[in-house]
Amino acid sequence: MVEKDPKKITLKEAAELYNKEIGTSKIATFGEKGKLKKYGNISLVDAFKGEQGSRIIDEMFKQAETPGTYNKLAADLRLIAIPVRRRISRSNSNDPILNTLPGLEAADEQTKIIFGEKKAVSPKVKVAIDTTKRKGWKEFFDQIDAIADDPNNPKQALANAFRTSAFSGNRIGLMTGLQGSEYLVDQGAISVEPQTKQSGVPLEEQETRTGASKTGGFREEAITYTVPLNENGHAYLQQQLKINANDPEIKAFLQGQAEKGKAPIFVHKIVTGEGDKRKVKFVTGDKLNGLISNMLADIKVSENIIVDNKSKKGYNSLFPKEIQNKSDGKWGSALSRNIHASIAINEVRVDQQMIDFLHGRSLKSGAAERGATAKLGYADRPVGVFFPSERNAQQSVGNWINEVQGKTAAEIPDVQTTVSKANYAIEGFFDPPQTQTTGTPAIDKKSDVVAKILSGEISIADQMAAWRAKKKGGTPSGGGKTGAAIIGGLSVGSALMAGDAEAGLETGTQMIGEEALERGTIELLKKAGLAAKSANPLGAGLTIAGSTVSTIGDQAFDRENRVAQQLGISRADLIKLPQQEKDKLYSLLGEYKREQLAGEQEQISLGEQMRSLSSDSATRPLDSGKIETDPIMDQMISSGQI
Repeated sequence: MVEKDPKKITLKEAAELYNKEIGTSKIATFGEKGKLKKYGNISLVDAFKGEQGSRIIDEMFKQAETPGTYNKLAADLRLIAIPVRRRISRSNSNDPILNTLPGLEAADEQTKIIFGEKKAVSPKVKVAIDTTKRKGWKEFFDQIDAIADDPNNPKQALANAFRTSAFSGNRIGLMTGLQGSEYLVDQGAISVEPQTKQSGVPLEEQETRTGASKTGGFREEAITYTVPLNENGHAYLQQQLKINANDPEIKAFLQGQAEKGKAPIFVHKIVTGEGDKRKVKFVTGDKLNGLISNMLADIKVSENIIVDNKSKKGYNSLFPKEIQNKSDGKWGSALSRNIHASIAINEVRVDQQMIDFLHGRSLKSGAAERGATAKLGYADRPVGVFFPSERNAQQSVGNWINEVQGKTAAEIPDVQTTVSKANYAIEGFFDPPQTQTTGTPAIDKKSDVVAKILSGEISIADQMAAWRAKKKGGTPSGGGKTGAAIIGGLSVGSALMAGDAEAGLETGTQMIGEEALERGTIELLKKAGLAAKSANPLGAGLTIAGSTVSTIGDQAFDRENRVAQQLGISRADLIKLPQQEKDKLYSLLGEYKREQLAGEQEQISLGEQMRSLSSDSATRPLDSGKIETDPIMDQMISSGQI
């Protein structure tokens, strides 16, 4: 399929390309509902053209009301320019247009030349945790416990997710999205893989794992978040597992989720109505975060446990109702990690490097010396194995909260862990999700394939690859085993049965699609004395079908039949297509064939040898260099008919 001229790709199309090929988050700035949708149909190249100050992008930047929105727009423009830049570079790496586009990274000098320096963002709100207000924190955690420890409280899962996050030090989104396979239940740890882009999978079908580490930033390469749990964190997860298993409705919901490859630990059940009007809804993942903040708004204490360092005003709630606009600063559920960090650094004096490790920002905790051997990867630790000092550091945070509450170890629910992989009521809950390979696409229903090719959802190349993969898994239709040698997909060495003629046709048309003939096949055909009726790229497969007893007859050269077999679709469906759609399909197939013939020199060389073999003289030397072609076939190839 011929790609659109990259210099004509619009801002909207560039964003769609980025979302499909690169991004793990969707850029909708220039889409139908985007704030700058009126610019969506302008080509990206044109948007960057001109003198600084008079470019279309400068007009956009003037509409940015804050430094934050300015920087966000610059980031969006830089990212959607990446797929366009790549396409232009492939065509001409010295194209001067490239000098008008930003660099690949925000820190690149080219990016700064195009956009200028990032605008400094002065935060309006900067919330700090006041750990000196112990009375207030005791009241806070006592109220959280009262909700989280009551299976009948409708907000139980919300409270338990927040306190588990606060005790463990991970982002609230990571905890609310925690899956059974990410909880190392038998080791008392959490291990969450970084979020990565799945190539070839539409963005809307990908998991966007909130809280997981992502590629980029100062680390560049994302790292797995693997940390030990303290006594409380481990116990609270155990408690949630038991509550889920003991609630028939939640258990049934989780069993349904398992079929989708999911196993959420925190499930918020919402019940409305009674009797026949009773309805149950389940909420999981990052949708819980806002609900947790609303729950926290109802928890007030007698002391100001947080302070806005900008306004110097204190608050007795993590989500103060008196603040109308909470988009500025960090409030509510997002403060769980701040609580953990403030206690660790300000109260129990945990080493800074250890905190980075416990928060998943570093793979090194400082618990062991890291010499050259360790740095080279010869002493990597197994997942879920930790040094005593790492577990002790995590436990010290939990001990401080327990001490503030006046709570002993015996008062921690489920501190004696009883849930394990072996005994949990929901079978397979801790198993890794079954992932589908993203290699060769599966053969679609034949009636849908043509529509998907014409719409661009799948390509000619993908469908051919899928059909070939399926063909390799079984025997050719209509023919049994003849005892012949099978080399390069061709059956030779004995007389072909009538059914084998159809197999020969299918093999021949497959070779058209592959345009790749093994040398061993050529040699064997030569020895077998099989000469083609005409020298052309259709190869020996059609020759075999046309020179033996055949039940197909003239259909062997029927275009619909040939194309149907190349793509693995029904000939009847192909014939029913409107002429305009049929012509488009033939055009796409012709473009694909021309690209194949032009791009693979080795395959062409082998094709030339096959053409040479296909002359009237079966004893001609294989590498004579003399090539005879059929003018009719050549014309069909050049016109895109085959």
